[in-house]
Amino acid sequence: MSKSILLFLLLLSGLSCQAQSSHIVRSGDVDIHYETFGEGPPVLIINGGPGFNSQGFSSMAEKIQAMGYQPILFDQRGTGLSPVTERNASTISMDLMVQDMEAIRQDLELDEWTVLGHSFGGILANYYASIHPEVFTAMIQSASGGIDLSLLQTAQRDITRHFTPSEMDSLNRWRRQFREGDDLGARRKYNQLFAKAYVYDEKFIPQVADRLMEGDLDLNRMVWSDLRSIPYDCKPTLQSFCRPVLVIQGIQDIIPQALAYKADSVYCNSRIVFLDQCGHYGWLDQEEQYFQSIETFLDQVHAPPCSISEVHPERFGEGLLEGDVFRGSFSPGDSIFYFFKKLDPVKEEYGIFTSERTAEGWSTPERLILGNPHSDLYPSLSRDGQRMVFTSYRPLPDSMAQEEKPQAYLWYVDKQDGTWGEPVFMHQANTLGHYHSWAEFGWYDRIYFRRTTPDWRSRSTLFVRWEDGNYSRPEAFKEVDVWIDQMDSVQVVGGSPGPSRDLIFLDVATRDPETGRRGSDIWVSQKVDGEWQVPRVLEGGLKTDGYDVFPFYSSDGYSLYFNRDFDVLYSIPLRCVYE
Repeated sequence: MSKSILLFLLLLSGLSCQAQSSHIVRSGDVDIHYETFGEGPPVLIINGGPGFNSQGFSSMAEKIQAMGYQPILFDQRGTGLSPVTERNASTISMDLMVQDMEAIRQDLELDEWTVLGHSFGGILANYYASIHPEVFTAMIQSASGGIDLSLLQTAQRDITRHFTPSEMDSLNRWRRQFREGDDLGARRKYNQLFAKAYVYDEKFIPQVADRLMEGDLDLNRMVWSDLRSIPYDCKPTLQSFCRPVLVIQGIQDIIPQALAYKADSVYCNSRIVFLDQCGHYGWLDQEEQYFQSIETFLDQVHAPPCSISEVHPERFGEGLLEGDVFRGSFSPGDSIFYFFKKLDPVKEEYGIFTSERTAEGWSTPERLILGNPHSDLYPSLSRDGQRMVFTSYRPLPDSMAQEEKPQAYLWYVDKQDGTWGEPVFMHQANTLGHYHSWAEFGWYDRIYFRRTTPDWRSRSTLFVRWEDGNYSRPEAFKEVDVWIDQMDSVQVVGGSPGPSRDLIFLDVATRDPETGRRGSDIWVSQKVDGEWQVPRVLEGGLKTDGYDVFPFYSSDGYSLYFNRDFDVLYSIPLRCVYE
């Protein structure tokens, strides 16, 4: 298959309807057409392609307008109502498209705006941010083509895995026919079959196929040629880009998840949202979740400052999720809540439970049995919801000598066809004879945990990486260790990563000087201008004379949850307790 055809179809544009207020702005020698929708904080939408006009994104613009924002669409140079008389390397380039967007911003007299880029639009948004970071309020990367050209390394494989050998034969035959004879009929057949790679629900195939017919292959090749010649790689410049970023992508997208993770590892203030049963178009396969994620993100970006005095923790799952309940973890979209609770008041017997969000509230929790019933605790889900780490007192693998006194060790389990498979013992991550606890997915989808010595006199906060099909040996979580050594006024017991890499939580032991009652508070340290700030206790009703422990957060990272007195769960807007 021709790589240019492949990339053209891989990063295609969006789909469907109407417009509102139309404008023309001069950018160099080219008239750039753009449209604005309503009023409110501005959101520039960059459609995919390259080689498509912006009309396929009118329905998205209308949705964002309904949220109270002002979406702005524009026809990229050479498409739609932004024609270029002579199309060549001097008139079609990434730098000129950045110039076009700046012309629009200046024409609207905007100091800054949020930029949403879908597919190739995500590539262009990254490039724009690398040149003019100062004009970004925030950025949304929707099914993005990535932060560099690593997409090219796997594009063929990522697409062909969606087709049978006979379908690939048909694709290659129709491709040859429309390339050699400009056969529109063959091109339509090609697009009708190729469109299935982009959607999870096949009812959207005709809509995608029709949109594919509108693309300009020649323009697409010119832009990709420019991307190679630059060469496109925004990692070095975007490491200092600290405006809020939302990375949103379908789990079943042809764009590999590795691209989303790579971008997330570069931005210093980003969130990833993965949508299950979703292909390349979140607004088709998972419309409600897709737009809810965008609205939540935009509302957080533009939210007024919190008043600490007016914020108080709210009970979570009252009547259902309480009573010997400990820490939990949410699936993508917060649709399922995983948590563990004590099953025996005396023995170290725990169980993992799940509760589903329904129209009436949270469902009655059900115990999750992984393989066979064992004492399992500390469940935590990866950001795509396809892997769960937990600790367990279950027997060691048959190849290992069994211990007289069982300990809790790290295990993980993957989802297979929608159900959890067999648990896997994490050989390199575990230390025999030690107690492993507080397991959770954190930054870069590493697994963070605490390890306690057999005599219970020493504990460490550690993390492991996924490398070559296994989890690595533990490394020290230095961002926490430094405060264990430096905080003389309080006893830092351990810590955990926050939802973004500029935030960590600390577990601080307390003791009432009058009653002698022991407790625990949640403290926080923020990274500001590259430096971790001295930790301080979380406010907003969290500082009590009891135990406030086990901080965790919603899948979008905006709500903080915690356990009070090992019995009841509470939630509170995270930004309100430390800003």
